[in-house]
Amino acid sequence: MSKIIRNKKLLITICLIALITYFVFVKGIYASSNRIIGPYENAKEYKEFLSYEPWSIGENVYGEPIFCYEDNAFEYTKQAYKEELDIVCNEYGLNKLNRHNIDVYLDSISRLETNNIDKQDRYDSLVKLLNVYKNGQKRWVFVIGLGLNRVYK
Repeated sequence: MSKIIRNKKLLITICLIALITYFVFVKGIYASSNRIIGPYENAKEYKEFLSYEPWSIGENVYGEPIFCYEDNAFEYTKQAYKEELDIVCNEYGLNKLNRHNIDVYLDSISRLETNNIDKQDRYDSLVKLLNVYKNGQKRWVFVIGLGLNRVYK
């Protein structure tokens, strides 16, 4: 009987270690990045977006700008910048923008070159909005050699 109990305890211990390892190294641990503590103090940097309700911007506990309604803002961003996103998608053969490929889009947008100032301003605005979205999605992840870092997951 005691051997069965020991085996169960060992199995439970192994499962707990595997679960903790998964969350710490792969999935990440919730970091309250999406918790709004008040209005964003440097809102003048985002004044072009403040008139849109889906883009209401607040400040998280880390002092970063985040969307108050992040799902609405993400969908509205995809609609408002559809032309720019389609250009990036076609230029680099990417899938449509989703929550899992934001970093690829950000990297691709930064590589686009244009002589049109208005188009460059739109690309810059899109980058700003995607970075605001990322701020609200960051989690604590252990990176070997660096320790715990709050990164977009």
